Amino acid sequence: MLTTEWIISFLAFAFSMAISPGPNNLMVMAASSNFGLARTLPHMFGIWIGFFGLLVLTSLGVGSVVKNVPEVYTVMKVLGALYLLYLGVRIAMADNAIESKEARPFTVVEAAGFQLVNPKGWLMALGTASTFAPQGTDPLNYALVAGGFFTLVNIISNGLWALLGRGIAQLLGTPARRRIFNLSMATLLFISIYFIIV
Repeated sequence: MLTTEWIISFLAFAFSMAISPGPNNLMVMAASSNFGLARTLPHMFGIWIGFFGLLVLTSLGVGSVVKNVPEVYTVMKVLGALYLLYLGVRIAMADNAIESKEARPFTVVEAAGFQLVNPKGWLMALGTASTFAPQGTDPLNYALVAGGFFTLVNIISNGLWALLGRGIAQLLGTPARRRIFNLSMATLLFISIYFIIV
C-alpha cells in the first residue's frame, strides 16, 4: 500500500483538504487570536483526535451508511449547520474575549465531538476511505495508516492557521478592532454554512 505514488497523491489530497478554509481552521484562527496559541492547543488536539476517530469509523464501514442513506447525511448536515450557527453567534458576541472569564476556546472533548457533525470533516473522511483505500487492504490497517498521515497534515494545517491568528492578534490592539475581527470570523463561518447546505 505504501508506494511512493500513493503517499504523494494521498498527501496532496490531505493537504489540499486540510489547509482550505473550513469550520475547524476558522475556529482555530479565531481562538488563537482571542486566547493565544497555548490556550488553543487543546482545541487543536481535539480536532486531530476527533478526525482520526472519524476516519477509522468511515474506513470500517460507517461511511457506507452515510453515503448510501441520504437521509442520514442530510440530518448530519442540518445538525452541523445549526451547531456552526451557534458557534458563529458565540464568536460574533465575544467582546474582548481575552478578558472574559466565561469565554474560552474548545476543550479537547468539545473539538473532538464537533468532528461528528462537521460536514467538511465527513467529506474528507469519506473521500479518504472511498478513494484511496487500495483493493484488498485490511480496513483497520488502512484507517490507522491514513489516519496517521492525515494527523500529520492536520497538525501542520491547524498550526499554520493558529499562527496566522496569533499574528492577527498583534494587530487587534483595541476592543473595536477585536470586535471587527470576531464579526468577520463569524461571517466567514456563516458563509461556510451556505456551502455546506448547498
